[in-house]
Amino acid sequence: IGTSALEVEAQTYHDIDFTPSSGSPTYTLGTAASQTLTASGTVVFGNGTNAVTVTAATYGPAIDIDENVTINGAGTLIASSTPAFTVGANWTNSGIFTHSSGTVTFDSTASGRTINASSSPFFDVVFDGSGGVWSPLTSTTTVSNNLTLTNGTLDNSNGTANMEINGNIQGTSGAFNFTLNTAEQRVNGATQSFGTTSGATAWNFNDLTFSNSSGSTAATISTNTGGTGGITASS
Repeated sequence: IGTSALEVEAQTYHDIDFTPSSGSPTYTLGTAASQTLTASGTVVFGNGTNAVTVTAATYGPAIDIDENVTINGAGTLIASSTPAFTVGANWTNSGIFTHSSGTVTFDSTASGRTINASSSPFFDVVFDGSGGVWSPLTSTTTVSNNLTLTNGTLDNSNGTANMEINGNIQGTSGAFNFTLNTAEQRVNGATQSFGTTSGATAWNFNDLTFSNSSGSTAATISTNTGGTGGITASS
């Protein structure tokens, strides 16, 4: 990758390393609308020294990364608002991630995956990998809108950070197993939902907190119907 602004062709790569040796360039993903950028390995944004911005917001390509996403210090990743953005392994952020009101889907089918979001929130997050296990590592994982557990498990096996969700929390075959940390659903004045919509998957929590982020405005959380799994909070 060069040291000046450029467009990155949307095709299939192995590893991608967006780390300029100098300058502070902006790299634009894709060259036109309706493209797909695939990485069968890991993708690194920044090296902690030279500033770099990588944006998917201009052309909006679908992004499919099979392994780790790492955003280092001085690195900025700007997502697109609508196309798919899937991640197959760990998410490590010590830079800046701008969600652009889009969705990030974690689709690993392996255990031991971690998410360290730092201070950059996600917007919508979907976990959809049968057998996949993800743990918030050391920094609170904040979801500005909805969290969907389709397949896989969120637990504490590889990290003990909290989660904060500001929209609906719903699932089918996906599970919470938060036996050490806190999951908080913050209601913004609208009616929001919590729980499974189908299946019999149980959700287990250490601390489960519901809070009102809209001050004196009345807030309502309704439990989803259709699922038969139990919900347990031990503290």
